[in-house]
Amino acid sequence: MITVKRILKDELFEDFKLVAGEKGLNNIVTGNAIFDWETPEEIKKTFKKGDFVITTLRKAKEDKKLTEECVKTLFYMRVSAIAVRSIYYDEIPENIRTNADAFGVPIFLFKKGYTEDIIYFIRKKIAEDANKRFAARLARELLGDVQNKELVHDFIEQNGMRIYKNLICIYCCGLIVGNKELYEDWRMEEDIVRIVSEKESDNADYSTIKAGNGILITYSYAEGEVDKKGTSAAISDLLKQLEELKAFHIGVSRNYTNRNAISEAMKESIFANISSRIDNETIRSFDAIGADKLLIPIQNNPCVVKSYEEKIDLITQYDSRHNSFMFKTLLTFVESNGSIKLTSQKMFQHENTIRYRIDRIKKMFAMEDSESYYIEMYIIVRLYKIKKCIREMLIENDDI
Repeated sequence: MITVKRILKDELFEDFKLVAGEKGLNNIVTGNAIFDWETPEEIKKTFKKGDFVITTLRKAKEDKKLTEECVKTLFYMRVSAIAVRSIYYDEIPENIRTNADAFGVPIFLFKKGYTEDIIYFIRKKIAEDANKRFAARLARELLGDVQNKELVHDFIEQNGMRIYKNLICIYCCGLIVGNKELYEDWRMEEDIVRIVSEKESDNADYSTIKAGNGILITYSYAEGEVDKKGTSAAISDLLKQLEELKAFHIGVSRNYTNRNAISEAMKESIFANISSRIDNETIRSFDAIGADKLLIPIQNNPCVVKSYEEKIDLITQYDSRHNSFMFKTLLTFVESNGSIKLTSQKMFQHENTIRYRIDRIKKMFAMEDSESYYIEMYIIVRLYKIKKCIREMLIENDDI
């Protein structure tokens, strides 16, 4: 949601001076409006809750009492904020400031900037926020057990995409180096759209949409030239171009010939992307994600979550109490394919120290007598990484 405080971060609002209603800075902005000559009755009909109102208060030059009544009506309408251009007034009457504080509606005075630019900026931010929330919702739907098929099809219809005999989905998100994504959102989307649009033809169409913090590509094509793997030559070329940028993790679904499988293809591309991110690979197809085909779909299953959280709580609480490194040892042990020697090398510890820690973890997890203890440890670690990756994928940036 866009708040007044977030709107004010842009340099367009650098000379906006807050004069009242400070507690309303987190009000949600849902639209904007210009207050000019409207009466209280007209305000009730045309203004909406959440409107960011711009005015000069020139009405007050002729009828101060009526203007105060109009402003109070705006307060009752729960507008998000009122910005007064300092043409006729350099200060706001005390009773209006008092009401602004009481209703929690910020009032600003400003001199710079064009009203049209302010309106355009606010509308743009609201649209960006709506797109982002839809993207997050779409990603959550695709990661869930039950999908809203209408939601999945909505964006295709909005983009006027044609569905041919074949369809495939590709999910791209920026590579992270040193805790920082290589690509800014707008640049990532721009480059992906540019590359995909080059593959459009009379026998192929595509759609791109933000889903979570990545771009979901749906590409549909008629029969055409295929490579040795049975993949469209255009798709192979598209994936090659995306991979050559060396800026993305790329997940690729299987090829489908049933348009009703589009949500499944979308989900597969996201699963493949999650798997590639965990293993730090540039590109991975759904067919190549192995056990993640089973683990990613069940990561939110209540029984799985309960068992997983119990194990994670046990080991993290142990580390906290004893100032130890059991969880790090568990992660490194699994990443080393269960090799004591390799784990000790990575952690710069004696093999006996690692052996002791693993035995301690087995006891903690009641795995002492289990021949499949490594498999159980692998599942716990993999679920931890899957959940961490999904949290990062769905994260919302407050600085749109």
